[in-house]
Order: sequence, then structure tokens, then C-alpha cells
Amino acid sequence: MTLWFVRDPREYQAQLPRMVRLAAGSKLWMIWKKASTNGLTQNLVREAANEHGLVDYKICSVNAQWSGMLFPAKKG
Repeated sequence: MTLWFVRDPREYQAQLPRMVRLAAGSKLWMIWKKASTNGLTQNLVREAANEHGLVDYKICSVNAQWSGMLFPAKKG
């Protein structure tokens, strides 16, 4: 299992392909700050991940500041 704390939307987009490769062998939690003012939102995280072949199936509140979604690689 990999926990990825995402803080910047540009860094997220740039590092996503590398993280997708990690998710192929395990599950990937993407964790971002709630109420981010830099444009990093749940929708951005989900849509970009979906475009790279990942699909979320769990979402959680990590604590008062962070949320997370679990992404395995799509099957087939």
C-alpha cells in the first residue's frame, strides 16, 4: 500500500504517471488537504487519476485537515 500526500496540482499532474505504475502492484491512497486554496480538489484528483487508468472505490476523512481516496489499477 502506498500513501501519497498531494499538495500541489501541478506536481500532482507531473508525478501521476509514476504513481500509476506503483498502483499496478499495490493500492494507492491519494491524500490531499481539505479546502485547498490552490485548486487541488477531490474532483481534480479523481478525474486525473481516471484519465490515467485508475478508479477510486473508497474515500475517507483522514483527519480535520486531510481527505483521501483509494485507487487500485483498473482490471482488464
